[in-house]
Amino acid sequence: MVETGGVLAPLIAITIAAAAAAASPQMDYRRLVQAARTSYETGEPHPYLQRALDALDVRHIHHVLRTRPGGIPRWSPADQDTLCNTCAFFVGNILNEFYSGVPVDEIEEQAAQICITFKLYPEEVCRGTISLATPSIAELLARRNTTGDDICTFALGARCGAAIWPPWEVQLSDKPKPPHVEPVLPEPSDTTTLKILQLSDPHVDLAYAAGSLADCDLPMCCHAALGPGTNGTAGPYGALAHCDIPMVTLERTLDWIVDHHPDIDLIYMTGDLPAHDIWNQTREGNQRSIRESLHLMKGRFADTPIFSSIGNHAPCFINIYPPESTISATNNISWLADTFKDVWPTMFSSDVSPGTIERGSYYSTRPIPGQLRVISINSNFCNSLNWWLVLDSVDPSGELQWLADQLQEAEDAGEKVHLLSHIPPGITDCLPVWSHQFNRIVNRYEDTIAAQFYGHTHKDEFEVFYDLEDAARAVGMAYIAPAATTYSFLNPAYRIYTVDTNITWMALDYDTYIMNLTQANSANDTSFHLLYSARADLLEAPPTPQNYDQLVQRMKTDTAKFDQYMDYFYHSAAAQADAGPCGPDCRRTRICAAETSDTSRPRC
Repeated sequence: MVETGGVLAPLIAITIAAAAAAASPQMDYRRLVQAARTSYETGEPHPYLQRALDALDVRHIHHVLRTRPGGIPRWSPADQDTLCNTCAFFVGNILNEFYSGVPVDEIEEQAAQICITFKLYPEEVCRGTISLATPSIAELLARRNTTGDDICTFALGARCGAAIWPPWEVQLSDKPKPPHVEPVLPEPSDTTTLKILQLSDPHVDLAYAAGSLADCDLPMCCHAALGPGTNGTAGPYGALAHCDIPMVTLERTLDWIVDHHPDIDLIYMTGDLPAHDIWNQTREGNQRSIRESLHLMKGRFADTPIFSSIGNHAPCFINIYPPESTISATNNISWLADTFKDVWPTMFSSDVSPGTIERGSYYSTRPIPGQLRVISINSNFCNSLNWWLVLDSVDPSGELQWLADQLQEAEDAGEKVHLLSHIPPGITDCLPVWSHQFNRIVNRYEDTIAAQFYGHTHKDEFEVFYDLEDAARAVGMAYIAPAATTYSFLNPAYRIYTVDTNITWMALDYDTYIMNLTQANSANDTSFHLLYSARADLLEAPPTPQNYDQLVQRMKTDTAKFDQYMDYFYHSAAAQADAGPCGPDCRRTRICAAETSDTSRPRC
């Protein structure tokens, strides 16, 4: 057994082998698996495994795993089965250690030593991340008799076979669905409209330091502790690197919007506010980021209602938001829910649904009673990285049943609804059962839900919702706005929608704006320019679900249109260069993402 890691070392070894095989096709996956087993049996790292470690690019592997179109990437079913079986074997040994009474701090130290020895991250990242994650993992294992198959299914996907996600259903109203009539969107000049600003993922870094190192070996850079930059230096407003933005960039962004878009009627802030240095997280630090960022926004838009949704970086540790049924003294989330309860209702004047922010950081409000209802939902309850869902994934905190009831109320009142959330329901971060139930709700209330707004991916993209019975018919749209942060290699962005207020309350058009960060840093020019208009440049038609479906189908054969979409998707030459060319596999993945809103039924 590898001495530095005790029984945990084989798990890390096999994980590295699998990740290296995923990211580096030239490596022989089965040989890597055998090398990991040999390392476990002999106590010495096998040379072929060591080669994988030497070639390891953690950031690239994260990119591969995060952008997979579903399940374990690249491997055949036979390879997936081998990975699941090997994972279960090694994780079973780790669980035996935990359940046999080995002190948690010893296991934590083993994990830190493995992370350091295998150079997965610098020591401060290894220790900080593991220290933050360990208490809740230990409590979860103590509260649920967990097997290796359970953990491997959670980490790698349903192919590993454990039934950790029980089936469940939202009870939809017995009232019949009204006959559907496809909406016909008028020209913006032919109807009454309002303007909605969507700002997403500012991720303000309160420790950002201009002049610091922007190209470092940490997952996030541009901090004073890293020292001055040489080849890569943090500019005054950000860096085209693995860095978030300083508060001054958010200030300049809001100032520009105030000066150049005086007709903003509503603002949707779709998460995330804290920065990406997750190994440094504290509850107090996250509360400060949330409060300062939202107070800054309200200060610039004192008379404009601002509606927010929670992101996955708000909890401490990241992603970990326990359902109401799992709350304990250790994982109590009231510190965060109380923060939102204090701040969110002060940013708009309409009444908020009673008790829901405290129960699960979601809410409903009616800024224009009888016409428009805004519903903000907590997408951490679908987040596959939220391990508290292993204890209770059945409609966590009753959110989706509540959502269905709210939509029925809106339908009965003749109101249209705008849904706000953070994680789009069609990406692989969203659990299939939750995603499918959400799609059932969208299908039933397609004529009530006028628009959906998301963030999280930091890219400029969309998802089309399809009829669950007629898979060719588009029934809804998810607008996924680009990020206001630069993480990673991005130009800061925001989006403005022109919305019909006469009948449909749908978007008639939207414009996406970006800051040229290079110019901002070199010339102190923090202006924004129009990247594109959806109606004129991307769709060449009104932004209806049907027209977005036609765009998806067109991109499957029209390379020029797909390339145009990818230019908007990255909105930064640096981000495109970092990602590399988008070949046939990439193209299939991106198109699959655009037409998949239900992770239980990926359309690829």
